[in-house]
Amino acid sequence: MPALDADLPGGHPAGTPEKPAREYVYRPPIEEEKLREQRVYYAYRSKEEAEKEMWFPGNIFHVYLGEEELAEAQVVLVEAQKVEDLTVYDALLTGFQSQEELRDAVVSWFGFQGNVEKQGFYKVLFRWL
Repeated sequence: MPALDADLPGGHPAGTPEKPAREYVYRPPIEEEKLREQRVYYAYRSKEEAEKEMWFPGNIFHVYLGEEELAEAQVVLVEAQKVEDLTVYDALLTGFQSQEELRDAVVSWFGFQGNVEKQGFYKVLFRWL
């Protein structure tokens, strides 16, 4: 796991696995065919979203494209991440062809400004149910 800023909580934002699984809705900002062709996928949540929603492995959530429910999914891993630590593997599991495409998308999704490479967010690995 990458070293964390003081403003990113240690570990994951989920609290404890003893809490019951909660259900959330996720609307991925990519094309449907990219999403459907993968068995596992990364979602990205802002620090505020992740802390409010309390994601942890085992969470069940609904994936929507527009207003249509695509599927249910289950969280496998929640990890603090910085823009500078994004990899080609992250890009592939998010449906992008390159690390630079993913980096630009993350910066845009979260509206990062200034020194964007040090900005923090959470990466959520999930699998389809």
